[in-house]
Amino acid sequence: MKNFTFFLTTLFLIALTSCTQKANVLVKGTIDDGDLEGKELVINIKNNNETGQLKGTVKNHHFEICGHIDEPQWTVVRWEIAPPFLVILEAGTVSIDIKLTDGEPEIRVGGTESNNILQQFTDREKEFETALEAETELSEDELFDKYREFVKGEIIPQINTLGGKCLFSNYFYLFTLPDLDEIFGSMTDKTLQDERIKRIHTAYELQKATAEGETYTDFSAKTPEGTTLTLSEIVGRKEFVLVDFWASWCGPCRASMPQMKQLYDKYGEYLDILGVSLDNDKDAWTGAIKSLDLPWKHISDLKGWDSEPAKKYGVRSIPCTVLINSKGTILGRNLSHEKIAEIIEQTLNPLEEES
Repeated sequence: MKNFTFFLTTLFLIALTSCTQKANVLVKGTIDDGDLEGKELVINIKNNNETGQLKGTVKNHHFEICGHIDEPQWTVVRWEIAPPFLVILEAGTVSIDIKLTDGEPEIRVGGTESNNILQQFTDREKEFETALEAETELSEDELFDKYREFVKGEIIPQINTLGGKCLFSNYFYLFTLPDLDEIFGSMTDKTLQDERIKRIHTAYELQKATAEGETYTDFSAKTPEGTTLTLSEIVGRKEFVLVDFWASWCGPCRASMPQMKQLYDKYGEYLDILGVSLDNDKDAWTGAIKSLDLPWKHISDLKGWDSEPAKKYGVRSIPCTVLINSKGTILGRNLSHEKIAEIIEQTLNPLEEES
């Protein structure tokens, strides 16, 4: 019997290592769609800072993907058969089960401690969002604040685990500076040394330097016509400047433009807007300006996420806006359009009384 058990164990190890020479991770799961028989599934990975892929094929509603990773990592899986989803790759067996047939696609991850943390968060998030839908008396800002507090409360207890770091890296953009003070204060030295966490911490320090009440940080870049425009050339010409970090490929950025145009149409006498694009492609950038009919000034160094102006303001997600008054003081970051209008009105009313 012992020999038979050893034989089965050896077969499993051979099966695992037959995918690659040094397989240490197995991703297995189910898909309930028979039309996907023979479909190849690919997961992107990194080993020694080089990109690679793990591949497998759907057979009888099941798939197995195995290979080697140098260290645990998380990745967004983008398969055409389902919406993008997070998965953490670590030594052992990771499970992914996809249900496509009834209503919205349902994806469940698990099998390892880190992926169980992700799934637990997703389940609680759905319950919380359902409860929020019943609170119809709350404004959008109030609903967002409740959601932000929920996410923070879920992440802090797990922040020093791989799953917690993964969640934080994907939701950090929700948080205010006091939130980030609390979250970073909950991290161990080891967590703070994680490369992704270090990048977010650097952005956090820059956000503090360009937060409400601070003097703006200057920057410059090229206009679509190729001339250099500096923020300091605009600050002080009118009562306010709204710096809008955006990109042509950013769906939420494009969706916000009608409200931005309403602000500009109503308060353009007092408000300048400077669009700072995180595009790489000039034609895409200038094409979006034209198709969206954005009448304010625009600049870009066409470096994407390596944009120098964005780096100076610690921008790690877009859209991101910064409101500056005529004295160069930052009045707020990522304010709602309603709040921006309120600030402008509060400033204009005394001006109108004096006239």
